[in-house]
This record gives sequence, structure tokens and C-alpha cells, in this order.
Amino acid sequence: MVQLSVTIDKKPVRKKEATHIAFPFSIPNPEVKFGVGSSYYTPEKFTLPGSNKDFYSVQRWLDISNSEGGVTIVSPQGALWEVGRLINEEKTENGFKKWETEGRSSSDVFCYFMNNYWHTNYKADQEGRVRFDFYLQFHGPFDLKKANELSYLVTEPLLVVEGR
Repeated sequence: MVQLSVTIDKKPVRKKEATHIAFPFSIPNPEVKFGVGSSYYTPEKFTLPGSNKDFYSVQRWLDISNSEGGVTIVSPQGALWEVGRLINEEKTENGFKKWETEGRSSSDVFCYFMNNYWHTNYKADQEGRVRFDFYLQFHGPFDLKKANELSYLVTEPLLVVEGR
């Protein structure tokens, strides 16, 4: 397992901006799987009609693999991901954002951490030091049990308590 930690010292900015971390892998014919509960869904399968195809929610892990191998990523702080490319937030359809209607797997994924795109009734900037942790496990063919085990290992580690 490889652990990668990224620390950002975020300055307060009020103009439109977002923070992403890119993971550009080279995996031919990939299928992206997002761990939810004890199962998964993909951009192409197991989503409800009309559901958001621009961003994907990850409960415990995501996996990019083909029949030969791939990588499972666990990020305790990263619950929102984009697949294939960064999503443009510009309003293009008569002043409205055009949302994706079809999902596609890709070996390029982007963890989407924060933005200040929306007009709100509270301070619209985020500042300070923020740390994001990623745990990458490279593997052969995808194994759902191993992906779930990795996520529990990272997010719910064994705690040793001394008895008296």
C-alpha cells in the first residue's frame, strides 16, 4: 500500500475557484467502481435514471481496473470525485449549467475537495492548512472483498487499549 498525503495552505479567495487533486493512471479499458456499503456502482451501471453524472459520491473507496489489474484508492477526506475530466461549472445553456447525461469510466480521476462557486448567505471562501490523505493499493483483477478490507483498514484501524 502507498500512502500519499497532500497539505494545502489555502488562501482566502472570494472569486470562483475549486480545489482538485488529479490521479492520471494508464490503465487500458478501465472500469471505475465506487464503493458504497458492501457493494459498488460504476459511472455506467447501477445509477438511477437522471442521477448526477458530473460528480460521483464515494463512501469508502474507488477502484480503477480492467481484467488484468488496477488500483484501489481510499481517501477518508475525499467523498466527491470526477471521472475522465474536470467538470466545467460555466453556465452555457441559456444561463444554465448543462449536466452530463451519461457516465463513462476512465483511468483519469479527480478528487474534488472544495469550491466557492455558489452565491450563499455565508462567507464564500475557505482558508487555512488542510490535509488530504490517499491510500493506493495496486492489485491484479478486482476483488470486492479486498477493496472493502482496505477501506476498513484505513478508516477504522485497530485500536489497542491497555487494560489495568
